[in-house]
Amino acid sequence: MRWAFLALLAATLALRWWLSIRQERHVLRHRSAVPEPFRIPLTAHQKAADYTIARVRLGRVSMLVDAGLLLAFTFGGGWRWLAGAIGTGTMARGTLFLVVAFAASDVARLPLRIWSTFFIERKFGFNRTTLSTFVLDLAKQAALGLAIGGPLAWGALFLATRGWWVQLWAGWLAVSIFFAWAWPAWIAPLFWRFRPLADRSLAARLEDLLRRTGFESGGLFEMDGSRRSRKANAFFSGFGRRKRVVLFDTLIDLMTPSEIEAVVAHELGHFKLRHIAKGLLVGAAVGALSLAGLAASLSWSAFHEELNVPHSTAPGLVLFAFVAPLLLLPLRPLLAFLSRKHEYEADAFAVREVGAVPMAAALVKLYEHNATTLTPDALHSAFHDSHPPAPLRIGKISDPG
Repeated sequence: MRWAFLALLAATLALRWWLSIRQERHVLRHRSAVPEPFRIPLTAHQKAADYTIARVRLGRVSMLVDAGLLLAFTFGGGWRWLAGAIGTGTMARGTLFLVVAFAASDVARLPLRIWSTFFIERKFGFNRTTLSTFVLDLAKQAALGLAIGGPLAWGALFLATRGWWVQLWAGWLAVSIFFAWAWPAWIAPLFWRFRPLADRSLAARLEDLLRRTGFESGGLFEMDGSRRSRKANAFFSGFGRRKRVVLFDTLIDLMTPSEIEAVVAHELGHFKLRHIAKGLLVGAAVGALSLAGLAASLSWSAFHEELNVPHSTAPGLVLFAFVAPLLLLPLRPLLAFLSRKHEYEADAFAVREVGAVPMAAALVKLYEHNATTLTPDALHSAFHDSHPPAPLRIGKISDPG
């Protein structure tokens, strides 16, 4: 078992490393020319290439950190020591073990997050997060982790200890749906400011789009994304009458009203074509598969003993949470394919509603402004990209047949 686990870890690390190298080499190879049909400055294309390469290289460091943490927590005795220090024999101690174990992992990854925010993002002109905002965000996230994560950890431990896997799966699904509903009203305002869209002519244009597509929303909002980043985006969130249309202030400054309408139409397409519901179903299926694996691993004492992890429910939950991504890696191309299919469908919906010209123009501006590479490696993209490569998206918009 020990050697099988090490082989699995090595194989997944090697695959991810190889894909990363492919991505870097492919982007570098196409750095000197802007691909058709894009008409963006070469300097912008090269910035996107350099930004992508910087992110890819940080990703390789992250891979090594993740692998090192898993080895330290297992064979290195990290979780065994923590279980001895805290104990896992009661619900309270088991819950504390879960909270501390996941918090320790987050703290160990914190230097990577700092480097990404204050070095890479700042180097390429995106970061606007001040040190005080960064620290305050960490404090809020820690408080939310305790206030929300603690009870959820207790509930998961309670159900797993009793072997109530169907109830655990149903509870996980219910919590996922609840937070999708509650996030825009209760959690997001802790980090961003939302206000009704101030541009009344733009608001009237978007309200007309919503009316003619039969979409009910809880309002049109502008979010102060520029407090943390120059990147532009828009999204819908929530369920039922709490659905919100949210535009980053950076997006409003970047685009014309017709282009903003195209972006909103694309996001609207995800709702109208039931992509959100389909995503929940796929997530539910993956969750059921994961819980089946968790149930098997918790009853397998050799799995814990060979990996130097105490054979009890709380350490078993943490162990499987770290091992599951290795086991689910083969599913990533399928999940990414489904996501990219939905993106094409949402693009087509937007084209039907507002036309191909503003949709294509909006995408070009987004890719250029956010420094998204126009030339990703196809195999790397198949594993990692939820959105299709830019040339393919523009090509389908320009020639939908």
